[in-house]
Amino acid sequence: MVALDVALVVALPRDWTAAALGLGTTVGMTLSAVWLLVTLWRVEPDAVRGMGPSTAAATVAGAVAAGVAWLVAAALPSAGAALSVASTAVVAGCCLAVFAALASRLDPTTTQLLRRRLRRAG
Repeated sequence: MVALDVALVVALPRDWTAAALGLGTTVGMTLSAVWLLVTLWRVEPDAVRGMGPSTAAATVAGAVAAGVAWLVAAALPSAGAALSVASTAVVAGCCLAVFAALASRLDPTTTQLLRRRLRRAG
């Protein structure tokens, strides 16, 4: 995927370099995830059973949380570095809270499984 990064950086305007690298990384990570999923499905099909509803719940929760985070970020004032760091923490906290609340409502089975595993690990 490094070749895609290089091609995008060369093809896009110079001030789009960060966006080009982000896009190349996104494509690479997505292809890697699909490859991992296909391999896992071939080796152990039971491991991916029930993944569809969990994926849908996570996608909806992520989209709603991102929307809320965007609204919160837009409402906060822009200022110096210290305030920007604090604003980022507030926005991230709101995003995490909305995602966790919504994901636990949309997919309670997976949420309970994660909570049990976290308790055992901690």
